[in-house]
Amino acid sequence: MPKLILFISFLGISLSLSAQSLPDLPLQDPDTVRKELKELFVELGKKHPGFYRYQDTISFHGYIDSVIQTIEAPLTELEILRKAKPIFAKLGCVHTGIYLSEETETLFDKGPFCPPFLLHHQEGEFYVWKIMGEKNPLTPGDRITHINGQEISSIYAHLLANIPMDGYNITGKYKTLQYRFPAWYRNFIEVTDRFTIQTAKGKTFELKGLPMSAFPDYKDIITDPMSLEIQDGSATITIPSFSNSYLRSHKQKFKKEIKAYFKEIEDKKIPTLLIDVRDNTGGTDSNPAWLTSFFFEESYKYRDKITVTEGIAMDIKGINKWAYGKPQLSDNLWHWGLNGLYSKEFSYVQAQEPTEK
Repeated sequence: MPKLILFISFLGISLSLSAQSLPDLPLQDPDTVRKELKELFVELGKKHPGFYRYQDTISFHGYIDSVIQTIEAPLTELEILRKAKPIFAKLGCVHTGIYLSEETETLFDKGPFCPPFLLHHQEGEFYVWKIMGEKNPLTPGDRITHINGQEISSIYAHLLANIPMDGYNITGKYKTLQYRFPAWYRNFIEVTDRFTIQTAKGKTFELKGLPMSAFPDYKDIITDPMSLEIQDGSATITIPSFSNSYLRSHKQKFKKEIKAYFKEIEDKKIPTLLIDVRDNTGGTDSNPAWLTSFFFEESYKYRDKITVTEGIAMDIKGINKWAYGKPQLSDNLWHWGLNGLYSKEFSYVQAQEPTEK
């Protein structure tokens, strides 16, 4: 499926922000916001091949209309984001979203509006994972119950409803919050530079916020190479990324490593194998496609089909038609990727052969 990433950007924002002041964002006319959002979702309904994959047409449009109708007063860009983001989350596509403009995101990132810690979720409870900033009284492992008087469970429930993820993937949403909780809290709960934290032990802490630059990027957190661990008669292959560039940064080649892992597993007659991709955000298509070949003994299909909407099919013309092929109509579906010169990634629709053991 083609990646479709949407940005709503309001131009002309030029603001200065002192260390402790809140951003003073310009207001957008409600009629204009309603009109643009309606047009946006009409266009998405025509072009996005999975727009109704996880939502039925009537109820999804009813939900979209109900959200848009709540826009009665002028809104800031942040308020528009908070209105529209849950709609994109319901869509069930991690590659489709709406974000703050780069100017506004930078503006917020400079201010001390992020709670100075990262959390992780375990069995319905929320624990401090990493702490940031000087003289932070929290310690990793502290169980958080409230932030600024609001129950942490309700905070998470609200944030989860705003995070886009493929299909019904909840694990990915929790992982997103584990690495990016401060920014999601700031953007979807409240913008403040003071945080009152309550823990399960009855302690209360008053903390100052930090700018987003105080927190590590996702790429700086997930840094482990691909690996094999054998313990107690079970093997675990951990694959942090299918990206060739990520693997090269660890001086690894996917096929070489995987072959070596399976040979060791076979030589040691290990009966149980777990593939750990919990931190994996994707990468090069050929790698997961090749990995699956180890689990079949006969020809199999890695992908059943690749389809697009009529709107996308009609837009593929000129050099794109030559390079990637023109979608063909069959059984009321536009099938793509069977006749392009450079559509190697689409070859996985064809029958795949198992790896020789």
